Amino acid sequence: MVPRPVETGNPFLTAAHRFHAQTLAYAGMTWAANFKFNKKDYFCSMKNRFPFLIALAVTLSACTPKSDPLFGTWTVSKVNVQFDEQLSTPELVKQVGEMEKQNVIKISTDSILTFKGLDIEWQDRISLKNETLLRNGAVFGSWKNGEIVTRSGSPLGEVVVVYRK
Repeated sequence: MVPRPVETGNPFLTAAHRFHAQTLAYAGMTWAANFKFNKKDYFCSMKNRFPFLIALAVTLSACTPKSDPLFGTWTVSKVNVQFDEQLSTPELVKQVGEMEKQNVIKISTDSILTFKGLDIEWQDRISLKNETLLRNGAVFGSWKNGEIVTRSGSPLGEVVVVYRK
């Protein structure tokens, strides 16, 4: 049997299809050589896939994790310095308040809290338990109504700092 020539000018046949068509032509089968691109069949199959692709996109977008409101950068919104008036001066209270206003807290998604103050910077792992932020098992502050509130004591009194995003 003499091999028949194969039509290779069809732009929709790749090199692999042409090779396969050549192989089939040698075997006496020429269906691939007579392959014609049928637009109707192609678009019908795309129409069948379109609802599936839309459903897949909606499903994947619904399954993406929402960002936790605790993560991000927090800046000081309010400082309340409650020092004993007999042990401190109004200038000292004002100075402590101005220093505390420069604090910034960053909480990353891996629960690492970065604290940056005027003269100090540290990082530590935190956890949240019943609206209480814990650092190494000790209370760091509380998280409620979109605010982080920290309290620190000294021999002069207490400083309450409120952070907001």
